[in-house]
Amino acid sequence: MKAARIQLTPLTPEEQQFAETNHYLVEQFLYWNRLDPDDWYDVVIFRYLQSVKKWLMRPELHRYKFSSLLKQGLSSAVRNEKDKQARRIQTVSLDATIPGTEDATYLDVITADNLDYVSYGEYEEKLFKPKVSRKRHPDTLALKDFLSDGTRKMVKFTYDTKEEAVTRDVSMHTYRKNHGLQNEIRISREDRIITVLKIEGGKE
Repeated sequence: MKAARIQLTPLTPEEQQFAETNHYLVEQFLYWNRLDPDDWYDVVIFRYLQSVKKWLMRPELHRYKFSSLLKQGLSSAVRNEKDKQARRIQTVSLDATIPGTEDATYLDVITADNLDYVSYGEYEEKLFKPKVSRKRHPDTLALKDFLSDGTRKMVKFTYDTKEEAVTRDVSMHTYRKNHGLQNEIRISREDRIITVLKIEGGKE
């Protein structure tokens, strides 16, 4: 019988603690597979949270190492994403050389009938603008600004979906742990809203 699909519901305290403790496995997976975190973190983190829930919900899996099962799950998520990317229409520069030719470009072979479809106004802005790599999630940058601001005591982040809030909740708790901020901020989530509260002198 096929196992039931694990839905990404809000994490229980036990699941959240487990997810924080083992989050380093996600970073290791990306590093070992030479996957840029800026491009692949969001792809694998949902599968990671599903794996956490599956592991804690099904004790019969504990005869295997969590890291081994996780590697299989994350590898599957990456393969699926690569398959989707391969099916997408790829944008190419009109100045690029056509494979199999010496120096002919795509612009050279556009006929007069097709010139109306070339948007010269968007030539530089959209078709040929180099990709800008996202180094940090926007809420991480906002959190850093909040921590350096001595006037604000609390900040709230509202997300489009509960699933996204669950994911960012784990990431923020991991950020707090990695930067030794356990005694400086408290992070809580309610539905789609994450609240970060500064703690002064150990008191909120």
